[in-house]
Amino acid sequence: MNSAEELRELLKKTKRTREWLAEQTGYKEISVKQYLSGSKSSRPFLNKAKNILLAELALLSPEAKPPLQWDLLFETEEQFRRVDRASRRVNAEGIIEFCRSTLLNRANEILRAEELRYPMGKNRWPQVAETPPGRPEAKE
Repeated sequence: MNSAEELRELLKKTKRTREWLAEQTGYKEISVKQYLSGSKSSRPFLNKAKNILLAELALLSPEAKPPLQWDLLFETEEQFRRVDRASRRVNAEGIIEFCRSTLLNRANEILRAEELRYPMGKNRWPQVAETPPGRPEAKE
């Protein structure tokens, strides 16, 4: 079985469409159609599409669901999937690294805005509501 055949089979198993695969991979729909028909070949596309479809197949299996640790961060499986999809779009090394860098970037934006509003250390920071993992709880 060649790679295009394998991808078509994975699409059937996951009950996904070419349009969906184009959205997930970031490729144009016409290119995806050509890759799947075998009239055009691209090793990077084939590898990326195969990884996405295998991950989707794993999520669709009866025992699959986002790992327990993600249940703390995401309220629904759709939220988890959106973040996972976004992390693949930017070629992040993994979802953890993607979440970490995204959260740190957003935190930096918030803090820069706060520093502009209250220059020269005049800001009053509220007490942190949560303690980072592995650190003892703050005493009141």
